[in-house]
Amino acid sequence: EAAVTMASVRQSIRTAVLINPDPEAVLDAVDRIVRAMGHDRFVTAFVAVFDPVCGELVFANAGHPPPLLRQAGAGITELTRGDLPLGLRQSREGDATAITIEPGSLLVAYTDGLTEFERDPETAYARLFASVQTAGPAEDNIAQHVFNDVSQGRPTHDDVAIQRALHGPLERR
Repeated sequence: EAAVTMASVRQSIRTAVLINPDPEAVLDAVDRIVRAMGHDRFVTAFVAVFDPVCGELVFANAGHPPPLLRQAGAGITELTRGDLPLGLRQSREGDATAITIEPGSLLVAYTDGLTEFERDPETAYARLFASVQTAGPAEDNIAQHVFNDVSQGRPTHDDVAIQRALHGPLERR
């Protein structure tokens, strides 16, 4: 049942982005869809739109664990600004956040299955931060690197999803 709900939410996000690419508008539209599904469901979601020409990332969060951004030559920033999960939130037009991402930056988004599987989220977050800090741009599979560092070979009891995005230098021709 949860997989069907998530598939529906993913498709709703994809459709809403085609109509209006503003992340906050997308979350508002999908929130209405989740409420229409009934069954007192709620879903977390992080929606971001990246413009590679100017390096701007506009994002909105509905209760999802905050993605980690490692800017080139800087520390790690949690993209924490957000709202309640879909199905529980109130419409909040204009609350999307815009930031500039430098070339060479790394953005890692993940599900709570990564940080809550061993019932010690504080330790898991410390491992997650350390892993994102040490992940190199030439890493074959940054998501696998992060998972291995955080899980330390122990089995997970929840679904785990990790998505990474690298912002490389702009090429001029």
